[in-house]
Amino acid sequence: VLLIFGFYCSTVSMPGSGRFALEMVQEQAILEFYGTPQERESSMRLLKSSCRSLHPARALSCYNLSVLLSSSKNYPEALEYALRARNADPSDSLYRDQVFQVAYHLELEQGEVLCADEVEKRYFRAIQHCKDGKKSETLSDLIVLVALKEIGKESLEKGIFSECVGKSDVLVHVKPNEVNYTKDYYKFLENPHPYREVWDVSGVVRKQTLEKMQSPNQEVTRAWKE
Repeated sequence: VLLIFGFYCSTVSMPGSGRFALEMVQEQAILEFYGTPQERESSMRLLKSSCRSLHPARALSCYNLSVLLSSSKNYPEALEYALRARNADPSDSLYRDQVFQVAYHLELEQGEVLCADEVEKRYFRAIQHCKDGKKSETLSDLIVLVALKEIGKESLEKGIFSECVGKSDVLVHVKPNEVNYTKDYYKFLENPHPYREVWDVSGVVRKQTLEKMQSPNQEVTRAWKE
């Protein structure tokens, strides 16, 4: 019998390294942020360390730190970490949106410069014009966004744009958003379900009873209901 012994050096794990470490950092930091002042300080150190590391997924730490700082109305520092998140992963729309949101709160004159593309610049200008009471300028930007299919009916019926332009004749024919986020969310929950191939799991993820399901998709579910 041949026995092979291996000797390896171990290293100290740093925040944001190792399997599941990043997720654990996020969960621990967010919980501590809303704890005692000492816990909040510890939370900030954890996220800053993870954000400034070379971990490929460090953008998430930067983003979460920016969100927590925003919730405390510390917008200048929130912007710093929002930009770090976007720079680490420019393709992620979540990080790009955080830069946009913080810049909006700061009402920065250079807000348009911080925007990642022309669509974001249009959004920023439209919001600024709306806040300044410039209805015609707001409409000009919104018309372009509608043409690009970047904004839908729901966005114009609620929030700041509804207060600014109201039911303008120019925008009356705008179609609803093509993406149904609620439907996509439930589909995301259904796809990995272990019984999806034989049982209609839509009622399970929506927490509906079988009696309330109008048309089950799977034959087994229909037979059970009947």
